[in-house]
Amino acid sequence: MNRFVLALPITAALVGTVSPPTLARMQESRPELMKRAEALTNAKDWAAAEPLYNKAIALDPKDAMGWLMRGFVRSQNNNLDGAIADDTSGLIALALSEGTAHLRVIAYTNRADAWRAKNEPLRALVDAIAACISEEGFAAAWSVRGDAQYLLGNLEQAKICLEKTLALDKSRIRTYTEEGAQKNAHNHRTLDDKTDIEPDFKAAVAAAAAGESGKAMAGYTRIIEIRPLTPGAWGNLGNLHFNAKHYELAIADYSMAVTAAGINKVVDSQAINLMNRANAYTRLGRLAEAVNDLELAVKVKPDDTRAVGLLKTAREALAAAPSETLAPLERAQKYFAQAEKAGLFESAQPRAAAKKILDELIAAEPKNAAALVLRGKLANLGMIGVVKEAREFFDRALAADPNNPDALYEHAQALTSSFTATDADRAQALKELKQAVARGRTDSAARLKLADALSGARDLAGAAEQLDLVIQADSKNPDYFTKRAVLRQQQKNGAGALADWSQVVALKPTPGNYANRGDAYVENKQFAEALADFDKAILLAPKDADHLVGRARAKRLKGDKSGALADYTKAHELDATLPAVAANLSDADKADAARHDFKRLIGKLADSSKQVNESFAEVNKAQRAKDKAEARLRRLLVGDKRTDAEILADFESDSKSSTLDEEDYLSRARVFARQEKLDEAIADCTKAIGLKSDNHEAYNWRGVCYETKKDFEKAFADYDKAVSIRPQSATYLRNRGDIHYALKRFDAAWSDYDKAVADEPKEATNYFKRGNASFQRSKFDDAINDYTKALELKPDLKAAADNREVAKRRKAAGG
Repeated sequence: MNRFVLALPITAALVGTVSPPTLARMQESRPELMKRAEALTNAKDWAAAEPLYNKAIALDPKDAMGWLMRGFVRSQNNNLDGAIADDTSGLIALALSEGTAHLRVIAYTNRADAWRAKNEPLRALVDAIAACISEEGFAAAWSVRGDAQYLLGNLEQAKICLEKTLALDKSRIRTYTEEGAQKNAHNHRTLDDKTDIEPDFKAAVAAAAAGESGKAMAGYTRIIEIRPLTPGAWGNLGNLHFNAKHYELAIADYSMAVTAAGINKVVDSQAINLMNRANAYTRLGRLAEAVNDLELAVKVKPDDTRAVGLLKTAREALAAAPSETLAPLERAQKYFAQAEKAGLFESAQPRAAAKKILDELIAAEPKNAAALVLRGKLANLGMIGVVKEAREFFDRALAADPNNPDALYEHAQALTSSFTATDADRAQALKELKQAVARGRTDSAARLKLADALSGARDLAGAAEQLDLVIQADSKNPDYFTKRAVLRQQQKNGAGALADWSQVVALKPTPGNYANRGDAYVENKQFAEALADFDKAILLAPKDADHLVGRARAKRLKGDKSGALADYTKAHELDATLPAVAANLSDADKADAARHDFKRLIGKLADSSKQVNESFAEVNKAQRAKDKAEARLRRLLVGDKRTDAEILADFESDSKSSTLDEEDYLSRARVFARQEKLDEAIADCTKAIGLKSDNHEAYNWRGVCYETKKDFEKAFADYDKAVSIRPQSATYLRNRGDIHYALKRFDAAWSDYDKAVADEPKEATNYFKRGNASFQRSKFDDAINDYTKALELKPDLKAAADNREVAKRRKAAGG
């Protein structure tokens, strides 16, 4: 295929127009939507047309015309990124429906035009070439292609394209000058089909493996500048952007990779980049586009089990997603609810979907207070306190609508979320919380926040009133009774506090709640009841020293000094941070105070935090294992292109993160074997086998090392084990056969080679080796036949030709 030089960005004008074909009537409103949208488009009312195309696409995301027409409208609104995204989706929809070449050429040309307008000539050239291939007689495509070549400084190619353009449409006049081309050439490398890009490619791969993403990006960009139709360079550049969470950039790169792979007819690369782009779409919440990409991946490579599995998952996610026909704010709210319920690693997709919807809605309606509030909550999802970005959205929401109860509530929380909050902040927050409740935020969360603010302002009666209302609305939540019990204790309402603590114990009978009610009984001088509660707390949590101190205090105040001393002593033995108490109990107050000492409680929290951090470390370790699994799957699909140095560097990195497994040891063993460090390779294979006893590859590689060391018996034992685990592996059978052959066990060798032939009947080596075994068994006809078959499969296998001649001579000589 003729590889052209890169293309340039073009003007943002529609380079081809087509009357939409009759569309299938999926829902009654869709044809009318498209008809109205087209009328508005013809009237150049772009702003009014786009929402109608949005609805049409929502009703049928597989119909190309909705995407292509919206892309045109967006280009007229100078939304070039949106136009490119829509042309991309339109191209996929066309491929799925096997749409006409004319529609394809329009989509490619329009996308190339948008790339040119964004000053992205390389991308423009790739799309322009695809357009010219789709329909050779489309003048606009050749025009874009010529402009692209000129912008890249390729004057000769630009003129060739211009000649082609004018032959098709004389109105598309261009002026390309030597001076202009030379000026453009200073900014770009010269396209070159002859330059060997392999060294640059390997260097970029090595840089990526070493974590030098900037260096890797520069390397892949250099390759693209030299040879823009290299799908691997585009795809790997997309991977780097994806890993950096720059999903939009990754989608653009994967799109170029898909197009370049299609031009070069490299099905594997096309399928892989479609899958990768689908993953990026999913991270952005664009599930319909992800499903379309995966459907095309399965279409171009139906035997790809990974693509089939990903498609199934994506379809399930799309089915569970909020309907595209809902109002944007309602849809965003549903995605937000999904993100709230999801775990740490599962919330990315619904969070991204909600963000996309809200950002678009706020761009169109910058004073939509409800959208601004939800966007702030989204920014704060999973965070401790209120982050700066969220605070900014809440500020904007309150400025947009000072009476919006949700804006008042969220803004009040933001005012007091920081340790640097001032008295003025707290006073303003109290004012806003009162307004929020007065204007309709009467849910439990809002009333609880107001109660806390009132309590902080020493308005205990007002706080109690709010808590009473909360409990009236939900009398089954122990946390609400706990708050009111503490408040009543502050109000010196002992009976009320006891009543609430009893409700807490009934709803949530934990050791801590029994102890809290025990303290309330002590304050009421009801020592028998207090001791019963502390006994229950200690029975449930015998190693919690604080409960022993609580019971000791109850016994001491009751007059049971010996019982109190026993409990204080045992508490100190369990927890040395609690002070020892003298036999006469003269310093018992110190132990009682330590039980509620803030610094000591912080220390206990620090211990808990350490445990949490260790749990997070395990989560991170699990995520690293997941990333490794994805990388291995990618290597299975495209081959392991890592250098030995990269494999060793990966091993060291995984060793530091404690994520080494049997595959890592086996990979390093292969490196050691290639470097002829046989003992080290054997040790790593042994480690891999220890981690996974049925690791047939490790047995095989250890056998290879033993065979290289001429330790045939150990080699045979390992090959034999590999065959027992994987009896249909021609490689293992052939290797075991080699040991039989080396030990002159020719019948056994022939048997293994025969099984290898049955497993891999198109592998020349199997016939060659079986021929050798037949020769040693004086089966010369069989040997000649096998050598002949080996040569049919691999004509340059000189050893087979030589051995066949020897076999013929031996046969002629009578053996």
